[in-house]
Amino acid sequence: MSTLFSGGRIFDGMGSTLDDHAVLVEDQKIQRIAPQNEFSGFDCEVVDVSGGTLLPGLIDLVNADQRIPEYVVEKTERIKERHKESVLMFHRAGGKIAMGTDAGTP
Repeated sequence: MSTLFSGGRIFDGMGSTLDDHAVLVEDQKIQRIAPQNEFSGFDCEVVDVSGGTLLPGLIDLVNADQRIPEYVVEKTERIKERHKESVLMFHRAGGKIAMGTDAGTP
């Protein structure tokens, strides 16, 4: 099943936001982030996130196979915690957060 999240801003994880873009999710995985007009006529569920900001790709890193250097895992964990703190502050300030395909739920 495909879901298109469109109408809001997209945080790129590097400190910038993208306007007029959309996020296509298929089978619970991000498949594409592109300008919203590139999805015109796309046949899927569309979730309007107007007025919101999407934070696609924030993930937990599991180093099960030990191929990722430990310093990368540690830095990723620190970044994850900073993002978590920022998202919590945003939410406490009244910001709306949509995750996955359950958009609009608290």
